[in-house]
Amino acid sequence: MKETISRFAPAIILFLAGLTVIIFGGVTGQDMRFMLGGGSIILIAIFVTLNAMGIINAKISAVASIVLAILSIVLLYFNFISIKEPIDFRKEKSKRYSAVIQRLKDIRQAEVEYKKQHGGYTGEWDTLINFLVQDSIAVVKKFGTVPDSLSELEAIKRGIISRDTSLVQAKEYVYDEDYMDIRDNKHDLVIDSLMYIPFTNGSKFELEADTLTRESGMKVSVFQVTDTDPFDPEDVLQVGSLSQPTTSGNWSEEK
Repeated sequence: MKETISRFAPAIILFLAGLTVIIFGGVTGQDMRFMLGGGSIILIAIFVTLNAMGIINAKISAVASIVLAILSIVLLYFNFISIKEPIDFRKEKSKRYSAVIQRLKDIRQAEVEYKKQHGGYTGEWDTLINFLVQDSIAVVKKFGTVPDSLSELEAIKRGIISRDTSLVQAKEYVYDEDYMDIRDNKHDLVIDSLMYIPFTNGSKFELEADTLTRESGMKVSVFQVTDTDPFDPEDVLQVGSLSQPTTSGNWSEEK
């Protein structure tokens, strides 16, 4: 009895292993390669059983088992790769798009302030970068508190409050402390690199600006920044629009 159990034990173990693989594959929705891998293990169990029964010799059983084992490993490996690849893709996309979105936000911040200072957006990278690096913005600071009984102008005339105007470098004003506090600062802010798409070999965002004329005849300045080298060609990031006056991005949290 013990000898019989010992002779058929490997076949039983292999059969149960193959059956487990097939059941697991069915429950978890694995593809056909996974199921065929389990089937190959069961076929090995059959050859081992036939050898144990003396129907085929050990050499045939060994060769068939080795071939089927290799086939099973290959099938299970490619099934694993088919699952792993989309997971890796989503992970890498999340990392890259986080950096791209933050840079688009930084560009938008600069464009919005440029419009305030110059009356419209710019579609030229050199113009935008020079604005940040070379321009200065007048900042008015107010000292004192206006009494409820007086207007601000009257308070100034009486010397209750005063104003002081100073010039601040544009990049310091645009990316002030309030902005930096809400910014995702795991991504560096480098002014000279604003035009470049993160994780690419020097690819540049496409920067465009235009003027729309509304039905009332009023002209509206618009801009658009587009990722020209997207990691996922089916999901191209952009901020702004040339067809409508908006500064929103097309990523999920801003839609």
